[in-house]
Amino acid sequence: SPWDFIPGLLTTISVLVCSPRDTIMIPEDDVSKLEKIGDMGEVEFASVVGAMRETAPSVLSGGYAAALLKKNPALKEAGVNSILTVVLSLSRAKEASGMDFEKVVELVTQFLTEAHSGRFPAEKLSRLRKRIQILFEAGTAITVGARSLNLLTACEHLFTDARIFSDIRPVFGDPVESAGAVIIHNLRISFRQNDETQEFFVALDNNDLERLKAVIDRAEKKTKTMIALLERSKVPFFDVKSL
Repeated sequence: SPWDFIPGLLTTISVLVCSPRDTIMIPEDDVSKLEKIGDMGEVEFASVVGAMRETAPSVLSGGYAAALLKKNPALKEAGVNSILTVVLSLSRAKEASGMDFEKVVELVTQFLTEAHSGRFPAEKLSRLRKRIQILFEAGTAITVGARSLNLLTACEHLFTDARIFSDIRPVFGDPVESAGAVIIHNLRISFRQNDETQEFFVALDNNDLERLKAVIDRAEKKTKTMIALLERSKVPFFDVKSL
C-alpha cells in the first residue's frame, strides 16, 4: 500500500514555538544531510535544482525522487533522497509552526551556529542558507505533493491491505451426518489508526462478492470520469497508483 511510506515522511526537523524566543531542534541525521548540501559543488547543486524545477509533483516523495533520477541518473550520487528529506522536513516544520520560511531558515542557521559551529563555519553556513532557500523554491512540487498526501490521509481509518480467506464448511443433519457444505469467505481489512495497524474481518458469501465487485467497478468508472473532467479543466491530477 502507498500508505506504508507515511512513517518515513514524518517531520524530523521540529520547530518549538515558545517564549521568549522560538527554537528549532535538528537531529544528527538531518544535520549530516545539511552538511552535505553545504559541501556540494556548484555544478552538482545546480544539477539537482534544475531537475527539481522540471519534475512534476508526486503524492509520495519516493515517486518524486524516482522521477528526478529518471531525468538525471547522476543525481543518485548527489544523495537526492537526503536532499528531498530535508526540503520536506523543513516544509512540514514551517506549516506546523505557522512561521514563514525565512523564519524557519533563520532558526536552522541559529541552531547550527550554536550547536555545530565547528562543522559550519561562517562561509559554509552562509552558502547553506542560500541553498536551502533555493531548494525550497525549486522544491515546490514536493511540498505540493506532501499537502496532497495530507489531504489523502486526513481520515480516522487509513486502508493498508486486504485479503480474503475462503473456507468450505460442512452442514450436518440430524442425526449428525454430513448433509452438504457451504462456501464462506472472510474478508480481512487492515488499516492504520493513530499510527497503529489494526484489522477487522467481514464474512461474505458469493452474492456478497458480486456486490463488492460491482461497487469497486462503479468506483473505478467514476474515477475515469473525474480524471477526464480534470484533464479538460487542465487541473493536474496526482495519482498514487502511478507511483
